Amino acid sequence: MTACVVGSGAREHALAVALARSEDVVVAPGNPGTEGRSEQGHRITRSDLSPTSIAADLFVIGPERPLVDGLADELREERYRAAPLLRRRVAAGQLGRQTGSGFFSYQE
Repeated sequence: MTACVVGSGAREHALAVALARSEDVVVAPGNPGTEGRSEQGHRITRSDLSPTSIAADLFVIGPERPLVDGLADELREERYRAAPLLRRRVAAGQLGRQTGSGFFSYQE
């Protein structure tokens, strides 16, 4: 899984470091100090591409300006929506570990 953090400040850097504990992270636009590798081995890279051009599974929009400019609306395009199977599971209350069922059976 890949996450994209939108922004270039300290808040976005902290978000990228936290997310990199479990997945690779792209920060757009990021800053030179953003890049690196987490202790768990996941990569943190920066990109000058528009967030809508980045293939990511999760988008975290840090600063308010992109929200005001409509970035969240752009990311709601069909290609960013959850798969139909995932939507059906959530609608049925199969939320993984939280409910004990989902794509896998979870035993306590």
